[in-house]
Amino acid sequence: MSGVELNEYPGRTFHFSSVSGSMAELTAEALGSNNRMTKAQAAKDADQRTAGRALYLGKVLSKGTHIKAVVPRGSAGSEEDIQAVISADGDNINRELINRGYGVFRTDLGGAEQQAMHGSSGRHWESTPRQCSSKEIRTRSIPCAMYLLSSTPR
Repeated sequence: MSGVELNEYPGRTFHFSSVSGSMAELTAEALGSNNRMTKAQAAKDADQRTAGRALYLGKVLSKGTHIKAVVPRGSAGSEEDIQAVISADGDNINRELINRGYGVFRTDLGGAEQQAMHGSSGRHWESTPRQCSSKEIRTRSIPCAMYLLSSTPR
């Protein structure tokens, strides 16, 4: 699944933690939810979801959009591919991808940062005031860092 490249971290891609958007996952999800669907119909459904995801991400994460990203502490400075929970305009993008059917929730694709999607820290994080004076906000409850950054969809 695609990710987000941040202006502040060129060359690094922030992937949507705990979200799988592969054709295989989307096809399996379609077949699992509708037993009467053929493999060809499931593949077409997955293609439509993939196209819908690209449109959705292009809209909510257009170039210059300010986002919050929760990542494992230290990963933004040292890794090229980083799992992140991304929020823009008060919406948790990871959760929205799953809720809209553009991705499938997979626990094994996330680490501590996925608590920002589901736990009480995630609900608190999303309700945090939009105005942040600091680029980087550290948290104590989970071993992650939150960033207020600008995005470029990839």
